[in-house]
Amino acid sequence: MEKSHFKKNPGIRSPNINLTHLAILLVVALALLSPLLLPGFPQTHDGDQHFVRTAHFFHAVKEGNLLPSWAGTLNSGFGSPVFLYNWLLLYYLSIPFLLLNIPVVSTIKLLITASFFLSVLGFFLWVKFLYNSRSAFVASLFYLTSPYHLYNIYTRGAFGEVMALSLLPWLFFSISRQLFSGVFKYFLATTALLVMLILAHNPTALVAIPLLAAYSLVLSWKSREKTVHVFLTIPLALFLTAFFWLPAAVEMPYTKLPQAVASLYESHFLEADRFGTPQKATELTITTFPQLSPTKPFLLPLFRITYILFSLVSAVGIAQVAAATIAIFIVTKNRNNNQNRKVELFFIATFIIAFFLATSPSAPIWRLIPILPPLLYPWRLHGIASLAAALLSATLIRTPRKTRVALIALLAATAILLVTRALPAQKTFPTFTDASLVRSQESTDSTGVYLPRWAPALSDLPSQPPQDIAFVKDGKLETLLMERGVSRLRFRVKSKKATEIIVNTFFFPGWEGFIDRIPTQVSPSGQGNIAISIPEGETEVELRFTKTEIRKTAIAVTNLTLLALGIGVIFRVLSRVNNKKRLGAVLMLILTTILGSEAATRLVIGDSFATTCFKRDQILHHIPKLNGTCSYSDPHSSEAKVNVRFSSVGTRGEEITIPKPLDTYRILLLGDSTTAAINVNYEDAFGEKLERLLQLTFPNKTIEVVNAGVPSYSGLLEYLYLRERGLTLEPDLVITNFNSTDVHDDARYFHLANIAPDGTVLTVSEITPDTPLIKKLHWAIFNRSRLYGHHLQFWLIGLKDRLLPQKPLVQTTEKTEFGQYEADFLVALREDVRPNYQAIWHWPRKSLKLLHALTKKHNIPLVISLFPFPLQVNGREWISRERMGFELGKTYSTRDLEMMESLAKEEGIPVVNSVEAFRNSQEFPLFFPEDIHFTPAGHAVFAQTIATYLLEHRRQLGLPPTPQL
Repeated sequence: MEKSHFKKNPGIRSPNINLTHLAILLVVALALLSPLLLPGFPQTHDGDQHFVRTAHFFHAVKEGNLLPSWAGTLNSGFGSPVFLYNWLLLYYLSIPFLLLNIPVVSTIKLLITASFFLSVLGFFLWVKFLYNSRSAFVASLFYLTSPYHLYNIYTRGAFGEVMALSLLPWLFFSISRQLFSGVFKYFLATTALLVMLILAHNPTALVAIPLLAAYSLVLSWKSREKTVHVFLTIPLALFLTAFFWLPAAVEMPYTKLPQAVASLYESHFLEADRFGTPQKATELTITTFPQLSPTKPFLLPLFRITYILFSLVSAVGIAQVAAATIAIFIVTKNRNNNQNRKVELFFIATFIIAFFLATSPSAPIWRLIPILPPLLYPWRLHGIASLAAALLSATLIRTPRKTRVALIALLAATAILLVTRALPAQKTFPTFTDASLVRSQESTDSTGVYLPRWAPALSDLPSQPPQDIAFVKDGKLETLLMERGVSRLRFRVKSKKATEIIVNTFFFPGWEGFIDRIPTQVSPSGQGNIAISIPEGETEVELRFTKTEIRKTAIAVTNLTLLALGIGVIFRVLSRVNNKKRLGAVLMLILTTILGSEAATRLVIGDSFATTCFKRDQILHHIPKLNGTCSYSDPHSSEAKVNVRFSSVGTRGEEITIPKPLDTYRILLLGDSTTAAINVNYEDAFGEKLERLLQLTFPNKTIEVVNAGVPSYSGLLEYLYLRERGLTLEPDLVITNFNSTDVHDDARYFHLANIAPDGTVLTVSEITPDTPLIKKLHWAIFNRSRLYGHHLQFWLIGLKDRLLPQKPLVQTTEKTEFGQYEADFLVALREDVRPNYQAIWHWPRKSLKLLHALTKKHNIPLVISLFPFPLQVNGREWISRERMGFELGKTYSTRDLEMMESLAKEEGIPVVNSVEAFRNSQEFPLFFPEDIHFTPAGHAVFAQTIATYLLEHRRQLGLPPTPQL
């Protein structure tokens, strides 16, 4: 007999795997999974529900919800928090396949197949480590042919449980190696496997983790240190998965799940207080059999025992139960010369306990032990019983030599023959398309346990989604859907009076409401829907499903644990190498971390708009990439991705003809990002709208409005652009859009300017011959690294400001978070801080003088156009203003615009002030909700205001004297 490697050399690498054994196991596994090669999938209890959830999960991830919590269209369109409670590993593993356009059903099949194969391989390696190759082969064959595995796939469609049970052999193997070798990599492997187990199927994890802990005690009960190391993996895995289980546990009372946890198991014991007889000895059913009414009462216990034994044999397998029974006799009889005996006794106890807990006499234990009721179905313990029976079958190698081969062959043949009866009988299966799965609005929750507690019972839900977005209890309501996403709903509603509306979406913690961008409280209605109060008239209602405080806390716990684990791994690696190797390891680790983080940043964030559309310039600080095309996606905008094109002279839009054609009146627009309008399509920008308005008025003359706006420009850079490039466009009129951010930007650019002795501004550049090397290095990295540009530079700047605080360019009378002249780009809008308000306008005044002198020198009319910021229009615009220290719901003064207008009048420059036009507009929103830039409606208002002014002053500006009104 081949001796046990485990007994002889525990913890040492085992001999090579017998490939013949693995090949036989592979052939059997392929035969059992052959139905998955057919189109579609067998009709199962829950399989189609998992297909729908997978499709909806992937759809949510594509919308940007990397940790989806809400399935917005399930439950007939009322929504479901199913992703807060349902296992996530299956859904996340499906994402790479779905990104490759592999259908959902095919993806699930691939994952099931991989789990099945890996499960058998893990079991083989584990048993081989404990015993030897032949024992591992025998045990793996019985494990592979356990009917419960196929029952989960072909009858129940319990894909999460399939994945969880496939991880258990690997966990037992990893713990065994960790205990007998003490190698750190097995500590990490055990932790990773526990994380996957929790995410794969949390009910199975609740039972399996105590079982794994007990197993580690059995193997090393004399070695406290090794046992402690194994036990440390459990809290570590729990902390790493806190983002999943902690919100689920805390917010479980908001669902109907507590009711199911409290009592559902009582009706799912094996016999469920019914006495039945099997229709077929090999039929895999664990639920209900035809009821038998015995004529004699004394037969009742006999029928009960028969039913229980049949249920066990049906799920675990006749051959497996027989092998476990034989193992019990072998282990109890042979007490000497077997160091694996304690493991075998442990799994005998596990097999018996798992079997007993699946029967109704164990009900008091279920009520006593809190981790059992969340399992919901006691017969789920058959997965544990199947694993224990298969492990015990390894002892068949110790049967007498004369009968060993015949006994094993007979039991193996019986196992294979009977398990094939568990394969689906039908040859054609239902098919599912991805489109139908995404559109599906069914419950995917046959018991209704994931419904919010305020919602009606599952049977009371309508079969079809409601036609109306919202309704009122009395009266009519006009609604218009604007946007519907997985976790977001936006619509317009018109009501004749202030009232409470009921939205046809279930209420659940995390929903936030906004009325015209103003936060508004939401609550559950009597039907469990979202109730929100609206004012009289037409308003915009927006609902967002956000992360609650417990979800944020849980995510923070996971992130901090991951960070601590990473640091711990680094220090452990460095502590095991000598100084030279340690230095090389540190450098390699730093380089790998940087490159990996850079790749991850580019993958998640992508190239920034600033680096793909613009470049540094030695004269103008930064300019658009000439003849460049790029795209802009504003996360705060509901607009789709905007394609932005720049001409050979840096203007947005089509190429500009130089020299200017005859009979053409050309207007040059200067300004910053508001003028460039990069977050809207070009035809929606106010420059293009202005051109169309003027062209309709002057059909006999070609009107051109050239958009030379560049994000983050201010008066000084606009002056330099006009001097260096703009004059070559031969403008007949220059319109410069001054705004409050010029206070901050001009101060910065003048400090970067290279100014000649006569006062001429030569260049504005971050890099000059006198620039310190560290600053040159900063810009070199900034232009090439997304990681540095998006994250590290801001952290380094904050650290520098703390260590080396700089004196503000202009002192304020109050020390406040905002109002710092050189750092706060909205300082001119502040009302609660009162700096020397005249002083902060020093640099804008200077740049205005330079611009006016240049246009006057070339006899080009100059007009200053002013527009308000959203908080100066009304209290509803710019809902994220509080992040910048402004009060939501308040309309702020236009002190800054009045100051800019006075500066322009000092120079004799005409001014277009659009404040009243914006305040009087009936359109909403005029600005993007979380941005200070115009929406297309805002651009239209600004264009109309400028066009009206130009028509009123057409003679002074050189426009045709008799417009076609």
